[in-house]
Amino acid sequence: MARHVIPRFGFVSILALTPQEIRQALTEISQTVPQMAREVKKVLSAAYEYAISHVPGVVTNPCQGVKITVPRGRRDRWLTDGEIHSVLEVLPKLSDPKATDAYKLMLCAAVRPSEAAGVRAEDLVTIGGPRPAIR
Repeated sequence: MARHVIPRFGFVSILALTPQEIRQALTEISQTVPQMAREVKKVLSAAYEYAISHVPGVVTNPCQGVKITVPRGRRDRWLTDGEIHSVLEVLPKLSDPKATDAYKLMLCAAVRPSEAAGVRAEDLVTIGGPRPAIR
């Protein structure tokens, strides 16, 4: 995301951007990285919504009304049930118990590696039960 937003808009005053520039950028992004166009539009729209409240002179959000014509991509699973089962069988055999826990968390909770690495015990709650005891 950052490589599509920062080079184009990161150092340009929000007052200097025209709706045509935003539309042109979204068109170019949708031609090279179709699914990223929607995300870039969300970031720009959020920046304009913030600016409307905090930057004198910004009164409209030029992202509103811009249609992203790229169809939403369908996300298929990366691992089959058999592959997940194989991974879960091998995890207890790892020499690093923290790595085992992180991999289990990534698979069971569908979190990214960076999210799993930064999780704290107090962040975890069990469904329908109390928080686990922190030791």
